[in-house]
Amino acid sequence: MNKDDVTSKQTIYIITLFLMGSALVVGIDTKLSQDSWLAMIAATVFIIPVILIYSRISALNPKKDIFDIMQDIYKPIIGKFLIFFMIIYPILLGSTVTNEIVGFLKITSLVSTPAIAVTVAFMIVVIYLGLSGIKTISKGAALFLYWIIFIIIFTYFMSAGRMHINHLLPIAADHSLSEILGRGYKILNIPLAEVVLFLAFADYWKFDKKNNPYKSFFWGVFIAAFIMLAILLRNILVLGPEMEHYSLFPSFQAVRLVGIKGFLERIEGAVIYNFIIAGIAKVTVCVIAASKGMAKLFGTKNYKFYIVPVGFLIMALSLIMMSGSVESSIFLETGKFWMMPFLFVIPLIVWIGSEIKTRIKKSKESSSQIQSE
Repeated sequence: MNKDDVTSKQTIYIITLFLMGSALVVGIDTKLSQDSWLAMIAATVFIIPVILIYSRISALNPKKDIFDIMQDIYKPIIGKFLIFFMIIYPILLGSTVTNEIVGFLKITSLVSTPAIAVTVAFMIVVIYLGLSGIKTISKGAALFLYWIIFIIIFTYFMSAGRMHINHLLPIAADHSLSEILGRGYKILNIPLAEVVLFLAFADYWKFDKKNNPYKSFFWGVFIAAFIMLAILLRNILVLGPEMEHYSLFPSFQAVRLVGIKGFLERIEGAVIYNFIIAGIAKVTVCVIAASKGMAKLFGTKNYKFYIVPVGFLIMALSLIMMSGSVESSIFLETGKFWMMPFLFVIPLIVWIGSEIKTRIKKSKESSSQIQSE
């Protein structure tokens, strides 16, 4: 067994932690106020056919990552062209998430610290984990995930007295079905379909008859979607739809109101830790995915050679392209346009190519068997 092999359970844990990422504090799209949770449910339904495609790609090409698959199916020229474009996505996503984390820390706790100092410190941790490999992150993902779930349940319990069910009313009265579905598509892009990056680690997956790509993708995405829905509902119930909508960091604001005066206060610090942990995991996955793509693009065996340059490229882009959380939000708002090729078009091309190649291979094997008989 390869020392970097990742089990099915570990895959589920890291997918869940990755997808929650910045959503732990920045939250889910809230343009629909009290109906935002309906958009979240719509997005969870939308992701089903997308997961089926991602899983099918992996199932048809066992022990191969998406970069190997591209080269096998479309040969060097077209294959490397597709690899080049697929590398762009984790770099852009990693830059955006890094910017969100730095912006959050600058606003909430490190007001006087220069953004570049926070970014460098953050990226050093990411690079260290990237050099350690995906196996190391996967092992720690379970512990961190259980801690995050515990904090969410704890904040639910502590904020029960501040929750008002009328904050969810009226249901689906102020927004049309098309608006809800439209926002559901936005959430599909950010963050649910971001799971496409895990096709870059398919060569490390250890699967058998009971544990397969379908199981890992579905469980990872649905657990993450359920947790994000729980966070969204808590924020709306505590803050109200208007305050939740206009807050840059709704989870942080909601938890700040929670506590027992004179006994238990300032528990929003736990949210900060959760955000940093999930954010580090997410950016590290982006760095490793981009580095693996770089290695395949330039024909080198060791992807870790590219970890440091990719990490600093993401850091530089996060500082140059977006100077703050507002700019990052605008960039993400247009994500439904610039993310489409990476999330849907390229995987669709790879899936179709995989199906054709598999059928041709089976046809040749069948012909050879008939001739031998």
